[in-house]
Amino acid sequence: MEIASLIITGLKTIVGAIYPPLKRKFFDQPKIYIRLIGTGYTFIPQSANVDLYQHPENMLNRLQVVDAKWQRQLTLLNNSEHVAFTLKFVTQLDQKYFSIEPDVDNFKPLLTNSEIAYSLIFSDTFERREREASVDHPVPKHITDFKLILEYTNVKGTKFFTVFDNSLPEEYRNKFSRKI
Repeated sequence: MEIASLIITGLKTIVGAIYPPLKRKFFDQPKIYIRLIGTGYTFIPQSANVDLYQHPENMLNRLQVVDAKWQRQLTLLNNSEHVAFTLKFVTQLDQKYFSIEPDVDNFKPLLTNSEIAYSLIFSDTFERREREASVDHPVPKHITDFKLILEYTNVKGTKFFTVFDNSLPEEYRNKFSRKI
């Protein structure tokens, strides 16, 4: 019985010495939530060639080129007890459609219970008839199906990921993992 007690005590000592560093390295995961909230849109019509449409009934049928911008607030929220370091987007945003301001600072850690907000702007150009000018253009698939992968590390340098999918219901949009 005494030998079993010594073995158990020895195992507890070994586990007690090994577990805390392993826990810090692999299990102390910051969890960065991503939120995407619509903040507005603008439609700027470009002028059409009026000479082609001199007749009044043709004015409403003329094609109009529109520059459109949809603004979204992209928020990264650290809702965990652990600081996140070296944040970077793995997903490359298509520069033709998306711009993000300010630039992501990879050296700035995201502290516990804090957030960083970015302005995400989606730009597109499309044609519509003048008579459709008062009708809102639907939000493009680039926004409704927006997917983003964020990579970050804990204090020990272990990588973690948040996979954000805007097409899912709110409670399922953020998935956390150690691998993509």
